[in-house]
Amino acid sequence: MNYKENIERTLHPDKRSKIVGIVFVILTFWLIVFAIVSATGILDQKKKADFFDPMQSDQTNQDVYIDILAIDNDWSAQKDGKYYYMAVDTNPYFLLVEMTPEEYAQIDGTMKMNLMVKMPEKEGKTIRLYGRSTTIPYDVFQAVSETYGVDEVTVTDRVGYNYLEAGKESTNTLAPVLGLAAFVTGCIGLSLILYSRNKNRNISQTLQLLEQQGMLEMADKELQASDTDLYAGDHFLISKKDGLIIPYLDIQWIYRKDIRRRRMTANSFLVCHTRTMPNRTLNNSHGKAQREAMDEVLQVVAQKNPAALIGFTPENVKFFNENFKKGKKNG
Repeated sequence: MNYKENIERTLHPDKRSKIVGIVFVILTFWLIVFAIVSATGILDQKKKADFFDPMQSDQTNQDVYIDILAIDNDWSAQKDGKYYYMAVDTNPYFLLVEMTPEEYAQIDGTMKMNLMVKMPEKEGKTIRLYGRSTTIPYDVFQAVSETYGVDEVTVTDRVGYNYLEAGKESTNTLAPVLGLAAFVTGCIGLSLILYSRNKNRNISQTLQLLEQQGMLEMADKELQASDTDLYAGDHFLISKKDGLIIPYLDIQWIYRKDIRRRRMTANSFLVCHTRTMPNRTLNNSHGKAQREAMDEVLQVVAQKNPAALIGFTPENVKFFNENFKKGKKNG
């Protein structure tokens, strides 16, 4: 019987997790791409913009465009650092456009006029503005009313409910969702790839060490007799989940580590230092029953190898650093 192949087949090198992890990483890449596209408007605002109708109250926070014939030669309202200009479109209707003075300065001077005394030619030159449809605040209504000396009802009848924020895009709620999804899938994908990599590395090193020590047959018998993922046999500590078969006499220090969140134990695992391998984590899991199983394993290790350090204590940390760790460095 080929004990080495039997052990490897039973420990089951993990290929599926790696494949699934790669799929998740690829999915993460595309989610990031779509999030960036969604956030920066690479899809082109011009293609998704609707014609701006200031009278449609349900058009708020949408990408819109308007073709204007003329714009007032001075701002109509100025609030909180924002400048609002009265404009006339091709219908012709009055509407409010919010833009910076720098943006206003770039508009052709022939299109700027006093709209209170003159209206543009209906077939005149036009300029198309893109932006976001936004509800007109009440204080802006008041400011426009004062500028033109008309009541607020008249202003509403003239310019409608919304104004055009030039150069702005509608608030994007999809980008944050895609970003969060990318973060989650990325974490899952990387964790699966790392788990697969670590397990396959453990199996390879385990087989190599067992072969060097002439323990393949003995290890195979205990592995086949094990009925749980974490198993304490007669000569070996076995973790099928992690691909590890560790001779008790190789163990220098082993302890249980608990990860706590909000004062609760979220998950636990065994940390094992051996003579032949760097520290390994075993049986990462959660639940009281699992923690009790780990404590039972620690008791078995203490019986099988009285020289092993059991538990995480200041004394064990000091002894390990002064003896085993220095010995490894010197070696």
